[in-house]
Amino acid sequence: MQSNNKGPLPGTYLKPELSTSVELGTEWRFLDDRLGLDFTWYQSNTKNQYFELSSTTPGTGLSTFFLNAGNIKNSGIEATVDFKSKLTRTMDWNTSLNITHNKNKIVELTPQLGGTYDITGAGVNNYALVIKEGGSYGDIKGKKFLRDASGNIVVDDATGKPQAGDFAVVGNPNPKLTMGWNNSFTFNKISVSFLVNGRFGGKVMSITQAVLDQYGVSKASADARNNGGVDIPASKVGGGAYGGKIPAETFFTTVGGRAGITEYYMYDATNVRLQEIAAGYRFNIRNNNIIKGLNVSVVGKNLFFFTKKAPFDPETSMSTGNGLQGVDVFSLPSVRSYGLNIKMSL
Repeated sequence: MQSNNKGPLPGTYLKPELSTSVELGTEWRFLDDRLGLDFTWYQSNTKNQYFELSSTTPGTGLSTFFLNAGNIKNSGIEATVDFKSKLTRTMDWNTSLNITHNKNKIVELTPQLGGTYDITGAGVNNYALVIKEGGSYGDIKGKKFLRDASGNIVVDDATGKPQAGDFAVVGNPNPKLTMGWNNSFTFNKISVSFLVNGRFGGKVMSITQAVLDQYGVSKASADARNNGGVDIPASKVGGGAYGGKIPAETFFTTVGGRAGITEYYMYDATNVRLQEIAAGYRFNIRNNNIIKGLNVSVVGKNLFFFTKKAPFDPETSMSTGNGLQGVDVFSLPSVRSYGLNIKMSL
């Protein structure tokens, strides 16, 4: 019986993680310091990350091995443009736009991993989070549709049941571009500010939607029943186009659920939201030996989306661990928050 012990892979020694980075940047100011531009390019490589492997070697006394594995490269740009303007004699406006682009690549994995490492294994599910040489950190694997040469899904000739294809990478939750637009206005004693955040690109998975579809209790399954089935381009296994709509129950009991065709439940993670808005008033306190000034403001955060394509907040994470990024399995929804700030000067 093997004990539940952990240690380095026999014959190896653990090394500390090592990060090397290169960064080049420039900053420019124009129009008497009212207009600014800040641009940075960077590249970093992180080596010797710690990985855990289940032991398959008897007689070692270990159930889990630790080893150094991997060379992960991140490269990208960060750019900020800011502008200060005096709209009127008593009103000022400050605005800034920040844009970030990052590209991640798994350059190398140790030979003991065979080129692939499961962060979260599939188990009873039809999805897994993996890292693979040549891929990117956080790639999501899932069951794909079987498709014909034209890209149409392939279904059973008689029943219209979709056919499953390969278990392969179906997306990655990391965005291609992030954006933040911050604005602040001051008018005499009144101040107003707001922040708009945007995330563009990336793919996320909703197992919540998949399970609800499988049981026929989602809006999507109800709409399909009311419309006489699922209208999707399809071809028969034996060749030729599948005529008509696929029965809703046949379609969703096949593609839905944790073990269905998870490609169908990948969504564009692009979203733009009003991240924060605040309004305040500054009181001048006179003839008071204790309080010299008083600022009162109200603030709201994560208020609403201007656009969102996924059926859940794509930036919500099930946990702080790496193995559940970009996958929604009945997660708690993101919430709005409101606050009152009072600041006194003594």
